[in-house]
Amino acid sequence: MKLIWFIAIGIFLAPAALHPELLVIKKENGHFAPLTEADLPDSQKIMDIILKYEWPMCIASDLTPAEQDALLTPNKPFAEERFIQNKIQESVGKQYEVIFIPTAIYELFGIFLGEPFKTVHRRIAQGKGIIASANPLEIAREKYRIAFAGRSTDTIDPRKILQSLNPAAVRAQVFNLYKEVNAIFFNTEQSAAFYTNAVLGMFLFDRYPELAESRSALELFTIIKSRAGDITTRLRKIIITFYEQQIAAQAQSVDFIVKMFKNSLQNEPQTNIISKVIHLEYEARELNKGLLLRGTSFEALQVGFGQQPKEMLLAGSTLQNKKALEKEYAKKTLTPYSISFGNSLFAGSQGDHTASAYHYLTSAKPRSAAGYALLIDKKAYVEHQNNNLFFIAPLAPLAALFEIGEFFHSRTKAAVTSKNDKLMTIIGIQDKLKDPTGVFVLTRDPLRHAELFSKFLAENGRIIQGGDSTDLTDEEKNFEKQIMQSQQEAAQFYKATRTMKSAVDRAAEKFRQRKAEENMMQQE
Repeated sequence: MKLIWFIAIGIFLAPAALHPELLVIKKENGHFAPLTEADLPDSQKIMDIILKYEWPMCIASDLTPAEQDALLTPNKPFAEERFIQNKIQESVGKQYEVIFIPTAIYELFGIFLGEPFKTVHRRIAQGKGIIASANPLEIAREKYRIAFAGRSTDTIDPRKILQSLNPAAVRAQVFNLYKEVNAIFFNTEQSAAFYTNAVLGMFLFDRYPELAESRSALELFTIIKSRAGDITTRLRKIIITFYEQQIAAQAQSVDFIVKMFKNSLQNEPQTNIISKVIHLEYEARELNKGLLLRGTSFEALQVGFGQQPKEMLLAGSTLQNKKALEKEYAKKTLTPYSISFGNSLFAGSQGDHTASAYHYLTSAKPRSAAGYALLIDKKAYVEHQNNNLFFIAPLAPLAALFEIGEFFHSRTKAAVTSKNDKLMTIIGIQDKLKDPTGVFVLTRDPLRHAELFSKFLAENGRIIQGGDSTDLTDEEKNFEKQIMQSQQEAAQFYKATRTMKSAVDRAAEKFRQRKAEENMMQQE
C-alpha cells in the first residue's frame, strides 16, 4: 500500500493560532536529504535492522560475540550508528546514512505527530507536500491499545510468566512481550517508525537548509547538535499551543494530566530539564553507553551505627528501611526496594504521564535538584546485567512513548536472602509476585546488593538539577558532589554492616563449637 507523505513545516494551528534515537537519511545528487515515499520499498529492511541492533531493543536480540564487541563495547564514540549504517548499506543500499539525534527531540516530535496532528486542522505551506490520509503513528497507537489494554497494567504479567523454573523460557517470554509491542510500531504495513523518521527528517531539512549542503554526515550531525535547543523550543511551542486549545475548548473537563504536561513544557525555560538530558544523551553517545533516567527526591536514609544512626541524603538505595539497619539485617527483616527508571525522558508521557521521568524531573521547584541519570555499560549489561543490578526494558522509544503501567519501566533488581514459593512483596513493583528465575528478584545478601548499587550510582551517576547552572549558588553547585560522596559512604556502610555481622557470626559459631566440645569432655 502506498504511503502518502506530508512535510510538517509551515504548520498553522487552529485560529488561536533517546537511550538515543537514530535518524536515517540518504544522499542523492551529491546532497543529503530526508527519506520519502520513494524509500518505501527499502523501509522494512531498514526498520528491521534498527529494531534488532539499536539500544535497548538489541537486548532482546540474539547477537553474535563479534556483533556484541562492535556494537556494545564502551568508549567507542558513535559505535551504534556506524554499526547500523554499515548493516543498512550492506543489505539495503549505499545511499543511506545514519545520524544520532537525541531521544528527547525524537519523542517531542512523536508527541507533536501523535497529538496536534490527530485533531487539529492541518495546512501545509505551499509546495511543501501533501497531507497524509492517515497517520501511521496513530494507527499503531490504536493497535497497541487494542492488543495490550489488559496486559500493560501488570509488570510484564509476572503471575503468568515468572512461574517457570526454566530461566531461558521465562526470559524468552518476557522478551517476546516487548517484541510484540515494538513490532506494532515497526512492522505495520505503514510503519510508524519509518513514517516518524521520514517526517522528522523533512522537518529538520526544511527548517535548517544547511543540512542538505553538509559535506559529510559528521558535519550534518554537528549542525543538528548545535540546533538542538532551537528544535526543542519550536516543538514545545507547537505542543503547548495545541494543549492550550484543548483546555480552552473543554473548559473544566480537560484531563488534569494535559494541564500538568503543558505546565511542565511551559516551565522548561526555567527548569532546563530537556536541554540537560540532551547534554547527557550526547555524553552517553560519546561513551557508547546506555542511559537510564530517574526523577526523584533525595531521601535521608540511615548510613551509620548506634541508637541514633547517622543519616545522609542519598539518590537511591535498594533498601526501604528507615529504622536501625543493622538490627533489621540481624533479624533478616530488611525490605527490598526496586527502583524504577525511564529509558528516555518522555517514556510513558502520553499514556502514564505521572510515571514518566519528565514528570518527576519537573514536579519539583525549578531551582531544586530533581533526579539523576545512570550511564550503563551496554556490553556489561548484556553479559551479566551489570552484576545483576538491573532489568532494562528492551522497548523502542516510539513504543515506550505511548506505554502505560509498569510495562515500559526499567528497574533495579531486588535482593532477598532466600526465595520460596510464596508471593513476595517488593516495594516499587506493582503487586506481589513470585520470581524463581531472577528476572526482577535474585537471591543475594541484601546489603551486598545495596552496596553494589550505591557504588554503581556513585561511579556512573549524573545528578540532574533544575534551573540555569550558571546561576547556581556555591551550595547548589556542591550538591552533586555531596550526593555522590554520600552514595560512596553508604556503600562502605552496607559493606561494614555485612562484614561485621559475618565476623560476629563466625565468633559466635566458634564459641558454640568450643562449648559443645567442653560439654562432651565433661560427659566423658
